[in-house]
Amino acid sequence: MEPWRFWIPSVISHVFWYRKKAFQLKEDTYADWVLFAVQAGSFRYRIGEASGEAGFGDAVLCPPGVAFEREVIEPVTFHFYTIGWERSMEEAVELSRGAGDSAAEVKLKESAGAARGLRGSGGDMQPDELSVAESTSELVFSSKMMPVHLSWLDHNRLSSTYFYMEQLARLRPGEPKRAQWNHFLHDLWQLYGMEQEVARQTREQQEQDPLMQEAERWLRQQAFGPILLKELSARLGLSPVQLTRQFHAACGATPMDYLTSLRIQKAKALLLETDMTLEQIAEQCGYENGFYLSRMFSKTMKVSPSRYRSMHRL
Repeated sequence: MEPWRFWIPSVISHVFWYRKKAFQLKEDTYADWVLFAVQAGSFRYRIGEASGEAGFGDAVLCPPGVAFEREVIEPVTFHFYTIGWERSMEEAVELSRGAGDSAAEVKLKESAGAARGLRGSGGDMQPDELSVAESTSELVFSSKMMPVHLSWLDHNRLSSTYFYMEQLARLRPGEPKRAQWNHFLHDLWQLYGMEQEVARQTREQQEQDPLMQEAERWLRQQAFGPILLKELSARLGLSPVQLTRQFHAACGATPMDYLTSLRIQKAKALLLETDMTLEQIAEQCGYENGFYLSRMFSKTMKVSPSRYRSMHRL
């Protein structure tokens, strides 16, 4: 199990930034851990040896005392979290049981920063020095074990979470809402952990099923044109039922659900980034007409395309 799973983020502060065109500081160093969770737009970053781009579906996690270089690519809307870390007792108990201990034998030392999580400032120990002792093993907190770039695949779920986060940010902005921001932060973290576990299992299954790797590649290449699953199943030498069953086992979704997620994600981007009509967007996304796109979009997102556009374009 990845070491980061033994820790849960805890919010210190939260700020919502809407369509920021440029960062005031192209490089900054923070006293605490920070998380930039991107709701729209994109930016480049470099944190230590890690670098890349982050857009919707991504977040960037920076440890204290490390230079965070960043540059806006497209006006970026994001949630800026300052966070600490708390130990996950459930995961610690699971590790202990795996080592042959009972839950009662798991004893964790308290640290100076426990009230606000592990932090780079305050307390006598730095994150890389802090350890948690168990009866037969030791959990060591290190900034190196935390991912720098986080990505989520369930964009529909993520869009819904960000929608409510934005509403909370706009609702009486000056009022403290730490419990609510903790709720959303934990939701993002748990979703990331769950998707990582599913991805691990999927990779293991795909290694045993190269046909489904080919099926996924084909669907991505053909996603925005007319698609007949009979053509794909014939290409792979499978019946449509066999294709659906094997694809779901390997990828966690049916071929049609996978195809729909690709099309709806593109439709969302076009709704927010262009002034195209629904008919034009439908054509770009592989749907016959705007009416059918609207039906599929509303079914998937629980909101109409026009409503989605008006909610997210100010």
